[in-house]
Amino acid sequence: LEELDNITLSWMKKSFPVEESIAKVSNMETDEKIGYVADKSIRHYGCYTCHNMDGYEDAKPIGAELTYVGSKPLNKFDFGHIHDIQHTNFSWMNQKLANPRIFDRSKVVAPEDKSRMPNFYLTKTEIEAITTVLLGLTETPKIESSKLADLDKSVQELAGYKLIRQYNCYGCHELSLIHI
Repeated sequence: LEELDNITLSWMKKSFPVEESIAKVSNMETDEKIGYVADKSIRHYGCYTCHNMDGYEDAKPIGAELTYVGSKPLNKFDFGHIHDIQHTNFSWMNQKLANPRIFDRSKVVAPEDKSRMPNFYLTKTEIEAITTVLLGLTETPKIESSKLADLDKSVQELAGYKLIRQYNCYGCHELSLIHI
């Protein structure tokens, strides 16, 4: 029970001041703590993105919005303490796909505040295909969905788009892509 209190308090302190969190946890029953920790953990790790879970149908994805990631300014990418790669959008995306937790190295943060992206062990070809799609997601006007029928079917079958569907990237990331 002591560990349950510690975990509950850890989650509670992310929303309330320390003293208030301690008071709230001390007034909770064991079942309330279990429910609170379960809900916070499910929402944090995005379990509902792969599993059908009652009560989480409208929960938002846990990953970064990627609809216009190709237009994201370079200074908005967190390279952490990694200095041995080029500081470009292309290099950041390649590294993130190859080793999702690389930019957490040497950071002093709680484990739950580190990257939650799983390592899919993508091949170099898959990484290049996905990076190409991501760099193409810019704020330029999109094709209207009414014109989708006119779009060559081969565009919809590009390797990067297939991989985004295969690895369910939109389970964690918001992606407004008409091709997916």
